[in-house]
Amino acid sequence: MSGERERQALLRAAADEIVDGLPAWDGESPSVWVVIVDPDTMRPFARWRTPAAAKPQPRHLHAVPERAS
Repeated sequence: MSGERERQALLRAAADEIVDGLPAWDGESPSVWVVIVDPDTMRPFARWRTPAAAKPQPRHLHAVPERAS
């Protein structure tokens, strides 16, 4: 496996672990989007909507306001 593929596999595994630990959003309560992005390429690995009360503590993450549709 190349170095880049190995790096991406490790990042994807970490993203999956974070998302797997979040509760599912009920579709009605206030919510937040959790988006995990590759810091080098800025490509998302995971995106998950979760109840605002369950908002995870940032790990080198920052909040991005949701755009109005």
